[in-house]
Amino acid sequence: MALLIIVGNPEVLSLDPMWRSFLNYVRRNNGCKGAEISWNYEEEVDVAGDYAEGYRNAGMDDMNALTMRLQERTLAGVSTRANESDDEGANVDRPWRDTE
Repeated sequence: MALLIIVGNPEVLSLDPMWRSFLNYVRRNNGCKGAEISWNYEEEVDVAGDYAEGYRNAGMDDMNALTMRLQERTLAGVSTRANESDDEGANVDRPWRDTE
């Protein structure tokens, strides 16, 4: 009798086609304990597959959304100099001042 214990995140391991193939084999043969996996382990593994692409795209979408939120919050606190009376000094560095 033999026992092999693998400790790791199946979502991360599955990004590599070799690990995904192994994890699929283990799942098909009821040899796995732990959380359910997010992919269909009955599907054939694409050896040249880029399984990380979905995670990269989701990460880029999250970063783009964060950038947009930061930009909106930053620009919301900036007044336009065209509406102020001291346009002459608009491009001059000024010392820090507290807002009321």
